[in-house]
Amino acid sequence: MNWNGFVVWRNNTMGVFDGAKAAKQVLVLVKSVLFTRKLPTLQDIRSLIARNYRKSHERKGVADIIGYQKKTGRFVSIEIKHGKDSLSPEQKAFLEQAGRNGGIAIVAKDMDGFLSEINKFAC
Repeated sequence: MNWNGFVVWRNNTMGVFDGAKAAKQVLVLVKSVLFTRKLPTLQDIRSLIARNYRKSHERKGVADIIGYQKKTGRFVSIEIKHGKDSLSPEQKAFLEQAGRNGGIAIVAKDMDGFLSEINKFAC
C-alpha cells in the first residue's frame, strides 16, 4: 500500500519475545530430559514459548496495520482476520472510533474484499 497513496506499517501488539529468559528455561528443560529420560510433549514446548513473551504496552485492540493516506493525512487502520477469526470487543471499538473520527477502518478477511474496500478511498 505504500505505493498506492498510503503509508502503512505492521503494528505488533502481541508482545515481545524474551530470548534470554527462554534460553534459561530451555537449559532447564534439557537438563530435565537428560535426568528423567522423558521427552517433553508438544504442549510442554508450546507452554515454554508462550511463557516467554513480555506483555505489550500497546493499547489493546489497535489494528494490525496502521498508517495514513498521503494525500489527505487520513488515519488508516486495517484489522486482518483469517478463517473463523473474529474481532475482539476491543478491536471492534478501536475500528469504530477510528471511523467515527474520520479515519479509514477496514476489516480484511481476504485480498479481494480488502482491495474492494481500500479502493473506495483511493485519491
